[in-house]
Amino acid sequence: MKMWMTPFRFWFPRDVPVCLPLLVFLALGACGHAADQPQWGERFSRNMVSISSEFLGNRREGPSNIKGMPVFHDGRVYVAVGGDIWWGKNQAWLQCIDATGTGDVTRTGLLWSHEVGRHCVATPALHDGLAFIADCDKQLHCLDAHTGESLWVHRGGGDYWASPLVADGKVYLGSRRGDFSILRASPQQKLLRTIRLDSGMGSTVTAANGVLYVATMHYLYAIEPEKSL
Repeated sequence: MKMWMTPFRFWFPRDVPVCLPLLVFLALGACGHAADQPQWGERFSRNMVSISSEFLGNRREGPSNIKGMPVFHDGRVYVAVGGDIWWGKNQAWLQCIDATGTGDVTRTGLLWSHEVGRHCVATPALHDGLAFIADCDKQLHCLDAHTGESLWVHRGGGDYWASPLVADGKVYLGSRRGDFSILRASPQQKLLRTIRLDSGMGSTVTAANGVLYVATMHYLYAIEPEKSL
């Protein structure tokens, strides 16, 4: 295996307040609220974008939002919903919704809902009848994509803010602690390797032209297999 890396730094113009990127991120997150049953209750608009003060810092109940991207496959939508990571309830789910219906399919078309740990900001990955989702409780879940049945759970060494990538029959995922894990993308749990990198990872691994690109907080790594002579 060959690896090279390059350092990089975050940069903002001098006249931009340090807090502005965080405010922009929170504003974008506030626009992505989604319902999960039965957490909404009857007092809130389904299109609500503002948060009642009674839910700020309430880790037991409140609305859900969506931080990752929904995935559409075979007439179904797979999406992670749950309490906000900073102020919301400590509950999150991966849900599967029938996209062929009409009306409010988040309720009438809900096929299954699987609870994951505390919070979830990831996008699910689908492969060969399996659904993979990582959560902020240091867990990578492998589910039956048709039924939502849990097949296995990998416990990592740090929270997962990144989404899993499936490529070449393997699942790639980095944690905020700096653990880069490679598992077999199969119904049977198999950890192939864990590599401790220089710092935490909050972004998803990318594969292109036989090379894996892995970004940590300080470096961008490119990893490719050794070529035989």
